[in-house]
Amino acid sequence: MTESSHPRGLQLNPRFAPEMREALTRAWDNHREEIETLAPGAIGILTSGSTQSQAHEVSIVILSAEAVKTSALAVNGHLGLKPGHVWGLMLPMFHVGGYMIPVRAMLSGTRVVRFDEDWRPESAVRFLAENGVTHLSWVPTQVYDVVAAGLAAPPSLQAVIVGGGRLDPSLKRQGQALGWPLLESYGMTEFCSQIATELAAPCTTADVNGWMKVLSHVEVATEDGSSGRLMVRSASCFSGRLIVDLVTGESNLFKREGKADFWLTQDRVEVRRQPDGAWLKFVGRVADVVKVLGENVDLARVRRYVNEALAFGGQASEGLAAGSWEIVALPDARREHEIVLVVESSEQVELLKELRQRLGVKLLPIELPTRVCVVREIPRSSLGKVKFPELRELLTEASKI
Repeated sequence: MTESSHPRGLQLNPRFAPEMREALTRAWDNHREEIETLAPGAIGILTSGSTQSQAHEVSIVILSAEAVKTSALAVNGHLGLKPGHVWGLMLPMFHVGGYMIPVRAMLSGTRVVRFDEDWRPESAVRFLAENGVTHLSWVPTQVYDVVAAGLAAPPSLQAVIVGGGRLDPSLKRQGQALGWPLLESYGMTEFCSQIATELAAPCTTADVNGWMKVLSHVEVATEDGSSGRLMVRSASCFSGRLIVDLVTGESNLFKREGKADFWLTQDRVEVRRQPDGAWLKFVGRVADVVKVLGENVDLARVRRYVNEALAFGGQASEGLAAGSWEIVALPDARREHEIVLVVESSEQVELLKELRQRLGVKLLPIELPTRVCVVREIPRSSLGKVKFPELRELLTEASKI
């Protein structure tokens, strides 16, 4: 694949309904001249939907060809990619994590092999072994599947970069025990994927779980000393967004002003400065901190302890599979917010009492879920991220137990 042959323009999920594809394509075409002026060689990537203010709005991140190249070169250097390495492409090309793999390969002289089968962990592992794959980008759901199936990593594999969501520490340990070289990564579509990624070689800073080395092309800072909302600056930053309302068909192009300035994200992190550079640890999203009876409650903390209580592979969560539950905060007239456990099966309603007992030793009373809501399916993106606006809309109609 040459640079000129790599697909540009709007990258869409082929499984979108025809009317949705038509609306998004029309919006892109209507702004095409402005977009190309704003970002030469423009690429349009839809965000996951987890942060949309409205469920019917779609945000298309606009990236220039130069931004994409900047990110790819930095990732290649971070991972030490060179001819002879083989990328396994198991993420969709309409997602920034998948789109960037052929670009990195083109710039490093590595080879790409694409997994075109329906996802099954057994087939995936066989594919990796047969093709001698050395490098791979996955989301936590894919890691979960191979670990749950007890599948060992093929010997050719040198690095599995895990992004698109938080990798649970217990799942990471079990994956590593099966030989999977898992490297946690933090990134975002707005910066062409990776911002910080673990190093394969042990080092003094990375010995604490969750710390990732900031890549060479990125500067990071926080609002408040060593922790707080993350600010990012890089030549790989996005040029703007195209917001499309799927109900009205209206679209608006928003340009990123001051591209040389730091961009304030909605993520809370810790940052360490070391002689070898900056290191980052993801804490949670700003939207995850809500008020309950006047006190701050961190939903990321609640999710972490709920996950531990449900015990990956243990007894407490029997019948409650990973991805079949979520914690959300809903507005409440008296408490400000109510912490709710959302499940996909009414058979798990009785779980709440046991769960509260287990969590009571680690969480404050205001942090405990107070009720269960049952939905047929928790809305997620193609890579498993929860679409919270859609979920909150579902909860207005869901059964309330």
